[in-house]
Amino acid sequence: MVTSTQCFKFMVMYSMIQFFTVSLLGDAFANLSNNQYLWIDLVIIMPIALLMGYTKPIEGLSKYRPASNLMSFPVLASTIGQMIIQFSFQVIKKNENFFEILLIFFIFINLLNFKIHKIQ
Repeated sequence: MVTSTQCFKFMVMYSMIQFFTVSLLGDAFANLSNNQYLWIDLVIIMPIALLMGYTKPIEGLSKYRPASNLMSFPVLASTIGQMIIQFSFQVIKKNENFFEILLIFFIFINLLNFKIHKIQ
């Protein structure tokens, strides 16, 4: 069931990323060409799809069962949360310098990683 949930999230996010991209480009009176769609598929989507199959199982089983329904609150909340994060990064990228945003993101991830290791 976990695999079907992750495949569901992947398919939803794939279509929503392209929808948001086309919407933001339409706002700027631009459009993706066929070659740009091809590069998005080859460079971004294909590696993610291929690497999803190579993930190793966790060593210990959880005592909690996965959601039995794809339309359950945890699955939809996670997917909607990821869509909000992805869309906000696209809006920020459209309005700001990409490298400044990337720097802030890496600083945030490093601080989060530091706090996690400090707790352990």
